[in-house]
Amino acid sequence: MSRKLAPQDHLDQYRADLAAGKIEPGKARLVKVGSGAVCLHIAGPSSCRWRYSYRHQGKLTTAFWPAIGPAAISEKQAEAERNALWLEHYKQRRQGREARKAGLPEQPVAPPLAKLTSAPATGGVPASPESFKAWWDRYVANQRTGWGERTQARYTGLVARYCGPIMDKPVMAITVQDIAAILQRRTSRDTPLWGGSDSDGRKLRVLIESVLALALVAPNPADRKGPLQQMLPKNTNGHQSDGYAWLDPEQMPAFMAALIACGEDEHARCLRFQILTTARPEEARTVQWQHIDLNAHTWTLPKAKTKKRDRAFVFYLSDLAIAALGAPKSSGPVFPTITEDSRKNWREAGWMIGWLAEDGRPVTMHGMRKTFETWAESTGRNPFVADAALQHGKTKRMGKVSGKYAKHEYHAERKAMLAEWADYTMRAPIHQPFKLM
Repeated sequence: MSRKLAPQDHLDQYRADLAAGKIEPGKARLVKVGSGAVCLHIAGPSSCRWRYSYRHQGKLTTAFWPAIGPAAISEKQAEAERNALWLEHYKQRRQGREARKAGLPEQPVAPPLAKLTSAPATGGVPASPESFKAWWDRYVANQRTGWGERTQARYTGLVARYCGPIMDKPVMAITVQDIAAILQRRTSRDTPLWGGSDSDGRKLRVLIESVLALALVAPNPADRKGPLQQMLPKNTNGHQSDGYAWLDPEQMPAFMAALIACGEDEHARCLRFQILTTARPEEARTVQWQHIDLNAHTWTLPKAKTKKRDRAFVFYLSDLAIAALGAPKSSGPVFPTITEDSRKNWREAGWMIGWLAEDGRPVTMHGMRKTFETWAESTGRNPFVADAALQHGKTKRMGKVSGKYAKHEYHAERKAMLAEWADYTMRAPIHQPFKLM
């Protein structure tokens, strides 16, 4: 006779099915256990809770108790919590009926989740009057293992940058007007956060909605299909946008010549290295000497630093890319003075103001990757090799099924293409050279 599976076993099975592609990412799983009154609700790779759904005062209500973690309770305890909650609401309903029969005014009924919100010590949900920041910290702790360092840094930065007005506000006091005011703010580039050229506004709304959902705030003021939809314009960013502003490939030789003319300036060397390796800005900014093999002309990006965090990625370095690194060292950062605010340096110092993309917006550092792929496609090179150099998944062009079967990494082809890309960036400029401001 097989043993009864524990919550951790169900969560491990969910993760295995997710890795094998048997379930879609973000799809929840509901597992009936015991009598079925209390179920195991798995909302993601790191979210597994006991769930009890019932009707109270004519409304469908859901209560949750932790099943995994420091505050986890057993199935028997979850069933006991459910029975206590049901009995409390039964007494309230009975008192209301007796009051109506006697012709007395009914006593105000406590909120459906009064027991949960007043007793965090039993493993239930902490008190709802706590601030948004307290709930945000809990949400980050729950999602940390699934996010990774880069994703967590991006999301925590978004919330810290724009959610200041509600950070110390109780979650139950947050209104739709508060959410709309946050999403209508301007970015540091003086572009709209909601409906801008990237997905920050859309992602921030989802994060706020998720935190308020964790705090069991209902109705959720950040729900896009609620009143918030009438308070904000249609968000045309994301897949409907042209993405990051980029530089026309024909302007790249002149741009590279201007960067080389900057000499040993670390910002210029970092951008040269990023362009020649086709890395993402954060990857180039945080490159470490111990990950670079000058003899093999390679730079190995650790798995934890990649976007998908599935495996390490090898960049092939041309002679020009190695020259941009500067004097070699045994370990430590290659660009020690480059910080998270380096993008502001490029804007505020006017370094890239004169280099405009075809749509008239200032060129971005990430847009240089788009310049490389445009060059590869316009010159008839293998688009799959270009995608591999940019760390794009094969499903982008092949589709889900073909992408899963295609395992070729194009190592030799990537090395040859990056060498050709380096030669192209150093050819004589066609247009009149620009000067960096």
